[in-house]
Amino acid sequence: GAAVAADVVFVGEVGLAANGRVALRVPGGRPLDPRDLVGGVRRVPYDRAALDAYRRELGRVRERNAARAADCRAWLAGQGTEGRRALLDQALEAAVRTAPFVLYQEDTQYTNFRERNTLTGKTLWPGHPDCALGALRDLPLDLWTDQDTQLVVCLTLLIRSAGFGRVEEANGTQLTVDHVAYTLERVRRAYAAVPGVAPVPAAASHRVADLDRLAVALRERRLEVSGHAQLYREIHGALMHKVERVAAAPGPAARARED
Repeated sequence: GAAVAADVVFVGEVGLAANGRVALRVPGGRPLDPRDLVGGVRRVPYDRAALDAYRRELGRVRERNAARAADCRAWLAGQGTEGRRALLDQALEAAVRTAPFVLYQEDTQYTNFRERNTLTGKTLWPGHPDCALGALRDLPLDLWTDQDTQLVVCLTLLIRSAGFGRVEEANGTQLTVDHVAYTLERVRRAYAAVPGVAPVPAAASHRVADLDRLAVALRERRLEVSGHAQLYREIHGALMHKVERVAAAPGPAARARED
């Protein structure tokens, strides 16, 4: 009613984008473009308390993101020029050899798919100047954006944990270090639940060096797990998103058929 409306200091928006993502207009943001949405927007009123809570959370997120970006940059600096080129070549090969994927760093889209290609793969030929990864190959690290820096690190961690196929498990998501850490921890717990397989220790932190050690250990343990259980990919077709699962042990009916 009127009393509630009087307390409103900002009206945000939420809608479903045509690409399947949830679109938000937050304080300080532009109105959502209805041409990109399915079914219009829902208005989200902010009163003073909600706005203050948003500002506090935004401050924490910005601080965490800045720390993650700095850690990624420091880790890449430690790889040296040739090491970074090797990581870029690996990521470029993944883009060529992996099924179509779409990844995000905030509002920046990285994809090897359809008309908005920013990566070599399904439309852009190898060496194309529009490829976001290829463009970094001869650039000094200090000229890389924070988004490109985190993209390369996150792709490296995913690939080191299981090969190129793991990239598809990030399809359609915000590709952040924290999200990759969550993915690796989910995989670690799934492998640890397999009888006869020693668990991999959890990462000590979300720092890249710790996550890198976890990723390498998971790849090694994955070979052992595959000897004790069946691994398969759960596919969410509309989002092109895949999740590695560990099949349960065969039940009596399955064992009877095998006999």
